[in-house]
Amino acid sequence: MKSSTKKPPKNPKGEVTLNISTATYRKQLAQGLDPDSLLKPVPHRFRRSRHTIKPGEHVMVNSKARVTMYLDADIVECFRVRGAHYQTEINAALRRIVDAKRIEQALVSD
Repeated sequence: MKSSTKKPPKNPKGEVTLNISTATYRKQLAQGLDPDSLLKPVPHRFRRSRHTIKPGEHVMVNSKARVTMYLDADIVECFRVRGAHYQTEINAALRRIVDAKRIEQALVSD
């Protein structure tokens, strides 16, 4: 007999929705985490990139590169306690730093 359970349909855009509850947000605030670095209690959509770059290939916006690096254990733990998508959050934090640096450089050059 065939199983009656169906696989969930594949998301064609490769998107994942992460719902942060108000309780989770408050719990993270109570742990002393910086409110500016937390995801707010609303649904957040994350999309996988469409292209993974290879060594020597031109870097495209929204492409991913596999790297191996060592981070301080306390940094990893800080992101890990926030939830299952801690690598995405590390990437988002790095993106904010890079974007802020670009804005700063644009203001200085003007």
